[in-house]
Amino acid sequence: MNAWWEDFFRAAGPCEDDMRENKAVLNTVRGSEAVIWRDDEVLVTQPTWGFYVFLTHYDAVTRDSVPRAMEKWVKLLGWRQGANANPPDLYADEAFRRFKLDLVDEQDTLAEASIDRVRECFRALVRSLEITDNNDDEEEDLWVPPTRNKICLLLNAEKVQMLANLTFPDNADYLECYKTYAACRVLAIDIEWQRPETTSDQYRGARELSIDSLARAYDLLCDGDLSDYME
Repeated sequence: MNAWWEDFFRAAGPCEDDMRENKAVLNTVRGSEAVIWRDDEVLVTQPTWGFYVFLTHYDAVTRDSVPRAMEKWVKLLGWRQGANANPPDLYADEAFRRFKLDLVDEQDTLAEASIDRVRECFRALVRSLEITDNNDDEEEDLWVPPTRNKICLLLNAEKVQMLANLTFPDNADYLECYKTYAACRVLAIDIEWQRPETTSDQYRGARELSIDSLARAYDLLCDGDLSDYME
C-alpha cells in the first residue's frame, strides 16, 4: 500500500460501530467455514466473505472501467472497515484480508440482463457449487448460508462508472466521507424470491445497498432476509 493510501486511512479512522461489524463478520465467516449437510457430510466452504457481482453491460467504456471500479470498491471497504487505521482495529485487518468480490463476467448470458435473468444465473451458479439440498420430492431448492450464496450484487454501466469515479480526498473527514459513500448504492438480488401471481407487497426480490455497508449486510443477511434488511 502506498503512502497516499496510508495517510488517507489514518485520517479517516473507524468508529466503534465499524469495529463491532468487523468482529461480527469474522464470527460469521468462521461459523460458515464448514457446514454439515447431506447425511452428515462435512462440506468445507471458503473462509472468506463477500459477494458475487454480476456485470450486465459490456460496451467498451464499461469494459475499460471495470478493473478500476472493482479496485476502488475493495479499497473503499478497507477504509470503511478501518484496515491499517491508527489506532488499529484488532479485527479490521483480518476482516479485510478475508474480503472477496467475485466478478461474474459472462457477456453472452448477462448482456443487458434483467433482474430476473440475473437471479436465474445466480441460482445456476450456486447450484453448481453442490451445496443446496436438491430433493427430488421437493419443488424448490433450499438455499443455505453463507450470505454470498443468498444475495448477489448487480453492476450496470452506470454503477461501474460510479465506482470507477470514486475519489478519496486528502485529509478526509470520516463523517463526511461516510455520508458521501453511503449515498452510493448498488442493487442486491435475493436468490430465494419467487414472482407471485398477485401481491400488494412492495418488495420485488431486490433492494439497494450502500457500497460501503457490505460487512453489515453480510453479517445480518446470513440468518435474515433481504426483504427485512434496513440500513
